[in-house]
Amino acid sequence: MKSIRTKLKLNNKQKTLMAQHAGYSRWCYNWGLSLWNAAYKHGYKPNARKLREVFTNHAKPLYPWMKNLS
Repeated sequence: MKSIRTKLKLNNKQKTLMAQHAGYSRWCYNWGLSLWNAAYKHGYKPNARKLREVFTNHAKPLYPWMKNLS
């Protein structure tokens, strides 16, 4: 097995954008986890497709800062 290690040389704008994407990813994961746990606690059996649907249709329009990130 081989591995390749590379070092990213980012400018300040790129570093900021990477940090924003990491925070966005963390926020989405925690949001999905809390919704999953709440649904499970109430006797529902959630799935990933439904969570994505709820996120896209309900949560994403509430937070305009999400439009800048993927």
